[in-house]
Amino acid sequence: MGARVAMSGMPGSYKESAEINVVPFIDVMLVLLIIFMVAAPMATTSLQVDVPPASAGVPDPGDPIFLSLEASGVIHLGERVVTAAEIGPALLALTKGDTERRVMLRADALVRYGAVTEVINTVSAAGFAKVVMIGEEM
Repeated sequence: MGARVAMSGMPGSYKESAEINVVPFIDVMLVLLIIFMVAAPMATTSLQVDVPPASAGVPDPGDPIFLSLEASGVIHLGERVVTAAEIGPALLALTKGDTERRVMLRADALVRYGAVTEVINTVSAAGFAKVVMIGEEM
């Protein structure tokens, strides 16, 4: 609020004014408007990238270990059926502790994403960092 000096009557008497000084408010709003006008196009643009198909073959994985997930929830380590809790110890026993070997994970298209993530986390917790998802070539 502002105050006006009134010279009527006694010295030092002031009248209160109900006028609001809106100039600083307008300045702030204009600065915010300019910031949003500059920033909005940067946030909404998307970059279109055409990725070329890979012509190089898949590198030879050596002697990989195949881990398969069926749509019914059955997990196979090679030809052996294992449970989710048995994956880590079975992998370590199969590789004799060599955690540098690749684990190739094949999952049915109907397997839920959470189940695949749980298997990957179990394999990683056993110390195997090279987990590869296998897809079908088109």
